[in-house]
Amino acid sequence: MDNAGLPVEGAAVTITSYTTSETRSVTTNHDGYFLFPPIAPGNYVLRASAPSFAKFTLENIKLEVGSSRSVDVTLAPESQSQSIQVNATAPELVTDHPDRGNVIESEFVQNTPLNIRNPLQLVNFAQGVTAYSPESGNNDQSQAYTNTFRINGSKLSTTESLLDGAANTTLYDYNAIADVPQVDAIQEFKVLTTAYAPEWGRTSGGIVTFATKSGTNQLHGSVFEYLRNSTLDANSYNSDAAGLKKPHFQRNQFGYALGGPVILPRFYNGTNRTFFFSTFEGLRQSQAGSFLGTVPTALERKGDFSQTRDANGNLIVIYDPRSTMLDPTAPAGTTRYIRTPFQGNVIPSQFLDATGVNILSNYPSPNQPGQGLSSVNNYFSNATTASNQNIVNLRIDHRINDAHSIFARFNWFQRNNIYPDPYGNGLSYEPGSQRLPGYNIMGDHTWVLNANLVFEHHFTYAHQESNRTPESLGYNPTKLGFNNNVVAGLTALSFPVVTANRISSIGPEGGLETDFGTVYQYAAALSQLKGKHSLKYGFDFRYFPTGLNIAQEVSVTANSNFTGGPNPQAAVGDSGSGIADLLLGTGTVTSGYAPGFLYSHPYYAFYAQDDYHITPKLTLTYGLRYNLELPDKENKNQYVFLDLASPSPLNSKVSSLGNLTGGPGFVGTNGVGPRLQTAQKLNFDPRVGFAYRWNEQTVVRGGFGIFHAPPADLANASAGFAAATTSNPALANGVTPQFNQANPFPNGLTQPTGNSLGLNTLVGQSISGIPRQQKISYSEQWSLDIQRQLPGNFVVTLGYVGNNGLHLYTPVNYNQLPDADLSLGSKLLATVPNPFYGVITDRTSLLSAPTVQYGQLLRPHPQFQNMTATSSVGQSSYHAMQLSVEHRFSQGLALLFTYTHSKMMDDVGDYFVTAQAQDNNCIPCERSISQQDLPNVIRLSGQYELPFGHGKPLANQGWVSQAAGGFTLGAFFTYDDGAPIAVSSPNFSNSFGGGTSMRPNVTGLSTAVPGGRTMKNGSYYFNPAAFTPTPSFQFGNAPRYLANVRAPGTKNFDMLAAKKLFFTERYALDFRMEFFNAFNRVQFAGPNTSIASSSFGQIFLSQANTPREIQAGLRLSF
Repeated sequence: MDNAGLPVEGAAVTITSYTTSETRSVTTNHDGYFLFPPIAPGNYVLRASAPSFAKFTLENIKLEVGSSRSVDVTLAPESQSQSIQVNATAPELVTDHPDRGNVIESEFVQNTPLNIRNPLQLVNFAQGVTAYSPESGNNDQSQAYTNTFRINGSKLSTTESLLDGAANTTLYDYNAIADVPQVDAIQEFKVLTTAYAPEWGRTSGGIVTFATKSGTNQLHGSVFEYLRNSTLDANSYNSDAAGLKKPHFQRNQFGYALGGPVILPRFYNGTNRTFFFSTFEGLRQSQAGSFLGTVPTALERKGDFSQTRDANGNLIVIYDPRSTMLDPTAPAGTTRYIRTPFQGNVIPSQFLDATGVNILSNYPSPNQPGQGLSSVNNYFSNATTASNQNIVNLRIDHRINDAHSIFARFNWFQRNNIYPDPYGNGLSYEPGSQRLPGYNIMGDHTWVLNANLVFEHHFTYAHQESNRTPESLGYNPTKLGFNNNVVAGLTALSFPVVTANRISSIGPEGGLETDFGTVYQYAAALSQLKGKHSLKYGFDFRYFPTGLNIAQEVSVTANSNFTGGPNPQAAVGDSGSGIADLLLGTGTVTSGYAPGFLYSHPYYAFYAQDDYHITPKLTLTYGLRYNLELPDKENKNQYVFLDLASPSPLNSKVSSLGNLTGGPGFVGTNGVGPRLQTAQKLNFDPRVGFAYRWNEQTVVRGGFGIFHAPPADLANASAGFAAATTSNPALANGVTPQFNQANPFPNGLTQPTGNSLGLNTLVGQSISGIPRQQKISYSEQWSLDIQRQLPGNFVVTLGYVGNNGLHLYTPVNYNQLPDADLSLGSKLLATVPNPFYGVITDRTSLLSAPTVQYGQLLRPHPQFQNMTATSSVGQSSYHAMQLSVEHRFSQGLALLFTYTHSKMMDDVGDYFVTAQAQDNNCIPCERSISQQDLPNVIRLSGQYELPFGHGKPLANQGWVSQAAGGFTLGAFFTYDDGAPIAVSSPNFSNSFGGGTSMRPNVTGLSTAVPGGRTMKNGSYYFNPAAFTPTPSFQFGNAPRYLANVRAPGTKNFDMLAAKKLFFTERYALDFRMEFFNAFNRVQFAGPNTSIASSSFGQIFLSQANTPREIQAGLRLSF
């Protein structure tokens, strides 16, 4: 516009990058507006000119990731001035859009202490963000569970991640972030806590968007090494109190970053046109651990238990299961059994089972005398966990001409974890090794069609895996003496998992596993400037293939059931041994079939938005986004949903219970399509917001929007397609053994039935599935804030934020006894004739017996036990006052302070973390303060370069500059009030499907400890008299979470001290020390919350946070 405020049409406007000299040119339209195509984040200079007007220059414009920028240009008549130059170094208010968030700049990323150099830790500094683990030292740069942020009251795994504007989440591990870019590859990133523009979607929990670095016209780079080891770290509180030394720990992180123009001597000079940026980071880590366990003695391996004693020194008597007989002294009308012990407490050699002997032979021999009279913990070993990781990033940018520009990016990472082997023979309980590779590939093209029309599109491929390999892979259990039937259904062989009481386990904790998650994306957007309207139309397509393949293992369990006595039904504590059960061949064996799954689904989104610049002071943003995320489809139709309405095939055989309904439903049968659920197609996200510039220093912004969440991870129901067979080691009386450990399945393994049995699949058992009809989770979000620029380049933002979560996912048992039937009391436990006897023949089912408890028959679907599904039936509400004070990096200072005061209520937790409801029939009755409610959250991060030395105002010459200059100090503080606790009570009433952990009743007494709380070991943290056990056949009335009793909160302080030495203008050496939990503050775990425990309400001083850790870094930059 001109000095009179009138639009200037046809003015030439150019913007030029300081680092690449790339220039874009446009002209203003009839209303004086101009539009540039998408440009990489960085610093730019803008120039404008028009006939009869003086030239205008605006220096140091900062363009940020994931945002637009409005610039007001006022042209003065040429007669008044030849040129006008303005410097935009002051921090900018957000004057043109209502989106809320915080930008984390490259300098801030580089100078913040990051344990294991994980940039995701910085997300916690944005306002409204709480993390699953808020202390910096606890985050890890593996590719699992990285989407663990809760933004403005959202649930876990609902945050969207973008890398250079492209999709960066897969369905692997609950919408995990596919690629965590290394620190040196990040130009900057932004945490959008509320994004009202319709271009943002597939999230109800904010957006974390990264922009990677591109090369410049000058060749720049660095090499670095970061070191952490146990020498510098503090010991833990509990280890120090026990006199234990710190375990050895060593970590090295090293790498390089290099960027510049692409120059091929004599062939190509890419200055001002083609650029590259490449990084590499390696990690080598080892951590010593110790294993103290119990292994069988030489005598026990031969069946000699004459020296085996309990903790009181009493001989552990081994009873002969062959001697089991009816007790002739039992009262009339009762059935009781009795056994006699082995003579001398030694099992005769002719009774020893080869499989048991062979299993025990794989244990190492004791190397310690053992502890106490029982000589437990007679084996000790040092065991090391190792992790190796490599990350490579490469980006190429090329400007074809003024109309076309492209860039391509390739990221590769792989982490290898090697778990300890305390037995030294590859047969330990640890899972062996794990390989976690991944890729992220992207190509982007921007096309400037004309001065008012820009088209941008990109393709992305992101992939991540988890491959777990037991050390004993390939070991055939038949070598131990098992029959071939034991391994007939296995897709991979390994040593069995053996669990026996009185000794430590042997065999891999997890079998062979291969999981992966992939996302393909094509997205396109057309931006148009039309008068005062900045229009944008877009399309987003994603395809999510996901694989899950966990091999079935053979497991053997021996719990002294057959060597205890004298009454096997009520054996005394100093009798029986799992070792003896193994040797006699009375262990319980499990084997079977475990299918692999390959499932996928597409996602489509269309949006249209308008930034309407109504006046130079007022911008209205509005638009609509449409989302269609189809349900999963499995490539072999191995999907099960929960059918609650269809008539049961058992109706013709069991007429006394009325009309039975429900059971597992199968996709691809009976007219059901191949997708797991019926698609929900009315997923519209209307958005509206405004930004009003009150004056040059003040902006008021607000907005409202609906945001549909990504789906829950629902692909976990395999009824009919998996078949685990468990041996029955006893005869019908339950106490006389069959001695069938070596040949546990004489009739073969139970074969998978697939969908052939329909609703009768797993009848008599508990089943799980997904509701066929289910709404997609979404949230309603709104905000209003005031932003004010203060002297000294500070920006303060104060606002109110609200969030209602609807149709939140949670586990629900649809076969819980109706609440009204609890009034029958103990009648529910009475045994009555079982109408399913002879109809349900699976001996492992309670419904195959002649009698059954009366309450089972009153369930909605009595032919099954529990029927559990992840259902979208929850709700939440969040209200917050949020304050941020920000000083972008300038004059050596960067500061970000955020404070959030909030309250959150909900009736469900995170669907894969929190246990199911106490009363599944009344989910709204669960409403209470939320487990993630943190009323006060403070984050403070500050960095300051001391004003001495090279390029600074003081002591900037000669040796004084080198000695006094180059110092940077940083402080980073995290505080919260602590999460509310939940008190629990056992399910005394066995209420047929209620939560396994019920809640007690409140007594009316205060939860405050009389006389005040003291933090001593075993002291009371809250008053246990405030609660009383719930009577049988009732639900407790205590809230799900207690707002007035909270676990110890976080108070973490990290520090940075760095020194930079300049050798020349181009070469500098940076040495730094980073301190995590710098003051070694101990944060204790919460109190005992189980009313059934004798220590209910007491706290025991167990350290929950990480003790102080120190990391040293050295970097050579050029």
